[in-house]
Amino acid sequence: MNKRFNPGAGLAGLLAGSSLILAACVGGGGGSPLESPTALPTASAPVAISPGSEASPSIELTTSPAPTSTSAPSAAPSAPAIPASAPPLAGSQVTETDNGHTLRLHAGSELKLILHNTYWQIVGSSDLTVLAPVGAAVYSGAGMISCIPGSGCGTVTQVFRAAGLGQATLTASRTSCGEALQCTGTAGSFKVTIVVVA
Repeated sequence: MNKRFNPGAGLAGLLAGSSLILAACVGGGGGSPLESPTALPTASAPVAISPGSEASPSIELTTSPAPTSTSAPSAAPSAPAIPASAPPLAGSQVTETDNGHTLRLHAGSELKLILHNTYWQIVGSSDLTVLAPVGAAVYSGAGMISCIPGSGCGTVTQVFRAAGLGQATLTASRTSCGEALQCTGTAGSFKVTIVVVA
């Protein structure tokens, strides 16, 4: 048996069904086959985990502050102190009479260290950039006529040049002070400080 499609009946049925659905959504009528929409999940308080149960692993990201230096920067080395009261070098020679003194010398000048005994050993300059040797020490004996053997008669001479500004110490030492006599006290040491200025 052939059934003919009735457009009017289909449209009326569709409208009736839509009215029921709309009434259920708006009115929330009891017993309706349509339930109210489920609420979205909200954040809940942390759940305590009983002993023996496993917790989900968590990842914690931490950042370390950049290392900072707490030490103060070191100060630049200062220039050596130059005594303002240092007298100028008299002439161009330094001898035993200058032992323990501080003398002033101009840059570029030369001085001659002369010690009057061949037992002296010239150690030299404490700072070669300030006071540099010119050649080696020269030993000169006084001769057999005027010198008692073993007394060290003669001289030891060495020339130094003022190479740069600053302060240097010339030193020398000896262990014998004539005729096999052992030096005592300060008799076996020599020191003179030279301040080189412009």
